[in-house]
Amino acid sequence: MQFIFIVLLFLIVVPSFYAKSYVQLTNYTTKHKAFFLTTQLHRLGLHVIVKRKIGSYYSLYIGPYSNVSEAMYQKKRLQRYFPKSKILTFKSKDQTESENHRTVKSQDKILNKQSLWSSSFNVGYSSFPSTHIIQEGTIAIKEPKTDGFSQLLGLNYLWNSNVLVGFNLMRMSSSDLVFTNGYISLDYKFKKITQTYFPYFGILSGYSLLTWNIDPVGNSKTSENNSQSFFYGTHVGVVHPLSSVWDFVIDYQCIFMNHTTNLTKKGTTDRSKLQHNLSNTLQIGLRYHF
Repeated sequence: MQFIFIVLLFLIVVPSFYAKSYVQLTNYTTKHKAFFLTTQLHRLGLHVIVKRKIGSYYSLYIGPYSNVSEAMYQKKRLQRYFPKSKILTFKSKDQTESENHRTVKSQDKILNKQSLWSSSFNVGYSSFPSTHIIQEGTIAIKEPKTDGFSQLLGLNYLWNSNVLVGFNLMRMSSSDLVFTNGYISLDYKFKKITQTYFPYFGILSGYSLLTWNIDPVGNSKTSENNSQSFFYGTHVGVVHPLSSVWDFVIDYQCIFMNHTTNLTKKGTTDRSKLQHNLSNTLQIGLRYHF
């Protein structure tokens, strides 16, 4: 009886010294989706292995685990997202698998170092209040409409799994005013707040052009209505992945600028200026990864 117990213990313990278990999450997936899944799984503290399959398709594994029970625990943990996952066990003496493992690690490094580009298109509502300052005399102006529609086009570069650099062009307009803003943004994406929503915070800086569609003073002496200004600001938002290549984005932006429109009433020495120093924008949009 004691001999049988020793044999069973040997059969259970000894294989663990030369066999490792992995969980195969997907067998065939695209390069982009492999990169996306790898970054998300790394956030869960999992070691991800990416193996190149045929052409541009990849296979994803997590592991290795010293025994099947550990692998089974992780498989159950991710079963909801990878219903076709399965457990594979490889022996270290298997030279073919050893070679594949080195290839897998190499592909994993390539995917994690590779940049990821995306484009953005947002639409929403903007507010850009104005301040009228009288410098000399009295001058009546037509107060401009200070809210309206906004659109954004952006090109984004994923520096790493958490940092996104954006090159953006945004237009804010009302019936009276048009702001055209070109700027660079730097965003940090936090861990997800639910299963699929990722909050982010960013800073931005750029250059703004203000164009008037009306003359704020009907008989103004000068044509110094249009204005240019550097600006800086911040924005916060939430990203919700819709698929392997599409994200839905909600974004709030606040920027500080220094637009000044100088006004002089014709035939008088009356002078004033109209300032736009702040804008607030709330937008929704789509981001496409390529």
